[in-house]
Parts: sequence; C-alpha cells; structure tokens
Amino acid sequence: MKERNRNIDAVRGTAAILVMFGHCIVLNQMQDGLIYDMIKSVQMPLFILVSGYLASKTKYIHTYQELGRLIKKRAAVCLIPFFTWVLVLHPTTFLVSLRETMFQTDKGLWFLMVLFLFSFVQILARYGQCFLEKRKGILAGWIVFIVIWSIFGILLLAQIMSGNQFLSPHLSIYYLPFYLAGVLVKNVYDYIPDKFEIANRFLSIPIIILCLALLFFISLQYDMIQVTDKKILLLQLLASLSGSIGIILVVNKIKGKSKQLLSF
Repeated sequence: MKERNRNIDAVRGTAAILVMFGHCIVLNQMQDGLIYDMIKSVQMPLFILVSGYLASKTKYIHTYQELGRLIKKRAAVCLIPFFTWVLVLHPTTFLVSLRETMFQTDKGLWFLMVLFLFSFVQILARYGQCFLEKRKGILAGWIVFIVIWSIFGILLLAQIMSGNQFLSPHLSIYYLPFYLAGVLVKNVYDYIPDKFEIANRFLSIPIIILCLALLFFISLQYDMIQVTDKKILLLQLLASLSGSIGIILVVNKIKGKSKQLLSF
C-alpha cells in the first residue's frame, strides 16, 4: 500500500477549510467585498490545480483495457455523486432538474463535472502520448499530448461562441489553466533535482509569489466576481494562479502537528 503524500493532503485540507469558510460567508450573506473575494480567488483553483497534479501521476496507459478502466473509475468518482446530488435535492422533479443542471452545472456539484471532463481528456492524452512515445519517441508522444489538450480547448471555445451551454463550458474554460498548471508542475517536478527543495529552502519565494497575487488582486480593486473584459479575466486568472502556488509553497513549509492536522 502506497504511503499518502502528507504535503498534498495538507494542501487539500487548506483548500477544504477555505471552501467551507467561503460557503459560510455566502450562506449567511456576509460578503464584505474583500475576505470572500480573496477566498474565492484560490479555493477552487487550488483544488483543480492539485487534481491536475495528481492526474499526472498516472505513468503509463498502453492498452484499451487500462484506458477503459481509468475512465470508468473517474466516472464512478465524479459522475455518480454529481447525479445523486441532483436526485437528493429534487427527488420529485428529478428529470426536469437534471435537464436544467446539465445546462447550468453550477446549480449542482459543478466541479465534479468539470473534473470528470478534465480527467477524461487527460486519460486520452496520456494514452495517445504513451502510444506514440513507444513507437516514435518521446517528442512525438508530447506532441500528441499537447494536440489532444489543444483540441479540447478549441472545442470549448467553439461551444461558448455558438451559445451552447451544455455542461457549462465557461466553467471548464476558466478552470482549464489551473488543471494544466498542475499537470505541468508534475511533469517539471519529475525532471528537476531535489524535488523543488530549492524553492522550499527560502521563505522569501512563497512570500514573493503571494505578494504578486496580492498585487493582481489590488489591481482588480478587490473584485474576483465580476468579469467585464479580457483584461479583467486575465488578472483574475493570474491572481488565482499565483495565490494558489503561494499557498502550496507555504503549506509545504509547515511542519509537525500543524501539517498533520491539515492533512487529516
């Protein structure tokens, strides 16, 4: 049995605390225009980034059987609770509510659908990468990996431009950079000596990254909710990405019982 990575669990624990705190603020209508926006900027991006990182731990997919097994596993983890939640909330109007939720996934557990879509594409991309890598070499494998993800991104943009809201493509396109950042971090992690220990040795590095996130946040006038143009969207993405990376580095430096508690 593989030993769990306490650093990853601690990051997930931190994200879970942020999500719960953020929902408490919303449900009690206590949004103050600052604390909630700061929480919102990192709570889900942090989860999605870690999910991308963990998804990249799958080393090889060589057969259709492995491909099908992994897709079924992700479907069971993500789709069963997604549809069950709709049934629990709307037992007497399930079909009507399900139809609405399929076009407005944020009425349900939207992040599960987003994660399933990302996981599905990641599994296909990994299979294609392994298939070509074995026959044509590492470079060919990485090319097909990038092509498959690029096709997915293009399809999402085309769907948004067409006005089709099935599975809420705007959510997938917004969180896609965070998932891919996690995928990138895992692949870079495998090739850098000392496993990012260089970054962990210096407290200044996470502080600088968090200050950068704060700078983006201030430039947005503390608003992570409204999106008026592409510049605002880009600043929001940068604030969320740098904030998430900063939190990961800070949590990674925590030791002892505090780390154990966050992991638990």
